[in-house]
Amino acid sequence: MLKHSAILLTLALLGLVWAGAVVIASWRDRRKGSRFAREVWAVGGLGGLTGAFFWRPLFESGVTMPMGGGDLASFQYPMYVFSGQSFNLGDFPLWNPHLFAGMPYAADIQAGLFYPLNLLFFWLGHPIDYPKTEMLVILHYWLAASFTYACLRSLKVERWPAFIGGSIFAFSGFAVAHLGHLPMFETTTWFPLVLLAVNQTVRRKSIAWAVATGLVLAIAFLAGHFQLFVYNLYAALGFGAVLAWYLRPTPENNSQTAVTLVPTKRNWLARYVGGPARRYWLVQVGLLATTLVIVVGATLVQLWPFYELGNLSVRSGISYETSTQFGVWPVGLAELFLPNLFETNPTNYYGAWSNTEVLGYLGLFSYLLAAFGLLVGKQPKIYSWFVGGLILLGLLFSLSGFTILQGWLYQFVPALKLMRASGRFLMWVDFGGAIAAAWGVQALLNWLAEPYAMAAPTMARTLKWAWRGAGLALVGLLLIPLPLLYSTILNNPGNTNDLLLRGINGLVLAGILLGLSAILLRMILHRTLKPNAAAGLMLALIIFDLFSARANFNPTTQDVTAGFDHSPIANFLHQQDSQNLARIDVTGSSATQAWQPDTADIFGLDDVQGVFNPLQLARYDTLWNAVVKQGKNFRTTPAYALFNVGYVIARNKEDPPGLETLFKDTRPGINLNVDANQLTLGRAWIVHHAVSQPDEATLKSLLLADFKPAETVYLTNGKNLNNSLVATGSESVQVKSQSNNRLELAANLSSEGYLVLSQAYYPGWKVQIDGTNGTLENADYAFGAILLPPGQHSVKLEFAPTSFYLGLLISSLVWLIASIFLVFSLLRVWRPRKPRQVLAKKASEPVSRVCINFLHSYCIQGLHRFFVIVQKTDAQPLAMAL
Repeated sequence: MLKHSAILLTLALLGLVWAGAVVIASWRDRRKGSRFAREVWAVGGLGGLTGAFFWRPLFESGVTMPMGGGDLASFQYPMYVFSGQSFNLGDFPLWNPHLFAGMPYAADIQAGLFYPLNLLFFWLGHPIDYPKTEMLVILHYWLAASFTYACLRSLKVERWPAFIGGSIFAFSGFAVAHLGHLPMFETTTWFPLVLLAVNQTVRRKSIAWAVATGLVLAIAFLAGHFQLFVYNLYAALGFGAVLAWYLRPTPENNSQTAVTLVPTKRNWLARYVGGPARRYWLVQVGLLATTLVIVVGATLVQLWPFYELGNLSVRSGISYETSTQFGVWPVGLAELFLPNLFETNPTNYYGAWSNTEVLGYLGLFSYLLAAFGLLVGKQPKIYSWFVGGLILLGLLFSLSGFTILQGWLYQFVPALKLMRASGRFLMWVDFGGAIAAAWGVQALLNWLAEPYAMAAPTMARTLKWAWRGAGLALVGLLLIPLPLLYSTILNNPGNTNDLLLRGINGLVLAGILLGLSAILLRMILHRTLKPNAAAGLMLALIIFDLFSARANFNPTTQDVTAGFDHSPIANFLHQQDSQNLARIDVTGSSATQAWQPDTADIFGLDDVQGVFNPLQLARYDTLWNAVVKQGKNFRTTPAYALFNVGYVIARNKEDPPGLETLFKDTRPGINLNVDANQLTLGRAWIVHHAVSQPDEATLKSLLLADFKPAETVYLTNGKNLNNSLVATGSESVQVKSQSNNRLELAANLSSEGYLVLSQAYYPGWKVQIDGTNGTLENADYAFGAILLPPGQHSVKLEFAPTSFYLGLLISSLVWLIASIFLVFSLLRVWRPRKPRQVLAKKASEPVSRVCINFLHSYCIQGLHRFFVIVQKTDAQPLAMAL
């Protein structure tokens, strides 16, 4: 039975929505004689397959995923908890004060704050826990399968092949291997819809579809993984370019395309614009420009702050050598045919490379189907060329530093200079393989459906060679590699290599799959199966293959969130420091084995560090690493006081010298102590001696043994103060209130000085001193400071970057205008009866009947027409071009 109430509630809601869609579609089909309900049933079937794949985390108690937790547990989960808590309090988190002494949060694209599904999750999922996060992951596998199904249906692929293609992509090696990288898979989920929209935009030359393409791309960007978005954007641009070139007007079809390209009879337009070819390309360029404007405008609320943060983060630039990390090693390509050869889960792999980035297994029978689709499929050749090129380029680009292509991509392709882990190009391989396999299924079903006398001879020969080739491969396995491997085991009893066993297991399963594939292909060749039966058997074989290889890859009986189970320490710290004025430090001991680095996000504590984030601020990271490198007793370094560490958490008997133990968590496996650190200056302090100097000199000055942070502050730009006065007892700084984006302090100074803040410096903070605007200066390399005159002052800081508020305004307008435009475009195409006419005509009918007619006219009929429109093609230009 289901292990968590959140899972039951989510499945119940999804089930109700789907059941309602089935009822409405069935009622619509009975009236109009259409088959829209079958599409809804297909989407439901993909949901059933998703539940069958994730049966363990859904139904088995004590099972979580992924193995080892991955980024889903250590990185995304605490982020989502913090987001959910902030949304529940009505405090939109532009800034996160809990990690790295504070850093931008909404600007961090990985937080996915503006992704529509995440927004619903944060609002409705409170309090957020890990099972709910797992449900968000599983939902995207269903969406990935459904969107691929929709993409294939728009390419004129029938239901069975589209269903199989969606299943292959959603449960491919790439998709399952990156389950722990949720933003990556969320971004990938929308790629099929992006290609669907691009296809319709170019074919129809429709500005409405161009706007829709921009909005879908915007959603993919907001999902939170910039690398996969860039990969998919380049693929979409390439697809649009080759399709536009293929459909371009030629002397043979100019007369047919002239009217459809620019529907006007004005002679002056031809005089200024030119002939059909020029008009065609002007239209296509205009559509591309429209799409790009929509993408930039709709994402500006995230894009602009993300750009600002990226320039100040540790990922602002990487070397070529770093960019080659986590690519596919040629030796690892064996995993494309023998899954589990070098690994069995995300934490256990064999060799010098990380297999979690290079898994792309599609299934042996899927490879055969993909070859069929590319070689003998009846789809337009432009689609075959694009998909074949996508697979080939994805495979070559994924090889990273083993080919010269990585260097060219790094140097000459925009944005790729900021990225590593090129093994993620395997997403192109798996998606292209799924599309090609669907075409292969379509070709086989067409062979079974058409009369034998009309069947193409090449198809019969291809099928004959295919089943014989699968049979010969099976015989080859039985005669050569398997006997050799078994003899190795028999000759070395008790000294068996684990890799050898996995190789034998993989070959045995490959032999079984090859045998089943050969039998099925031979039955199709001799037409002993009807199309539906053949499609069902092909789906069963693919599901057996992919589910056997990958269904057990991620689930684990270990509690991947155990590292966050520190409520005793969190409760003690909140009692000791109810205002949360001091930070914790968990570095320098084996405490990190029991304490997840982002635990502070879960309990609302403040930490000087966190789990590695490629967007953490570079200046803060540089200063912290420089202090830690001072030696084992780095906490005695004067610059350490700048970080406002009040408590050090260490494993028992690993306590730093000179610190008093305040609390002990003696639970088995935990054994953590909370030690008090007295060498701290607080959240803010007064300094009367300020020196303005270059950053390089400041970093050296901070690491000197005679540096006195309570007496001197080094500024990047600011006013030099030569007052040697040390802050006296009459001077004070008090924190009045603080939240995610705000900090209010009361300061009392005897003379002019700087209020130094133990908070990471970042542009965008607005300062008010007694109601008048002030300036936040970059101080002590990574922190901030505010110049104050003598006297008592109220200092208010608010994180309100212009990039966010102006970006929010522009993005909101773009979304509003684009949505209204699409609604009117759809209403114009669907032409339903006006509500007033319906109400006037049916005034004597019951209100319920009027409402039903209204919903039918606008919703049911609209959905059906939308699905039909997706599959339609411009008759004249496409017929001439293809």
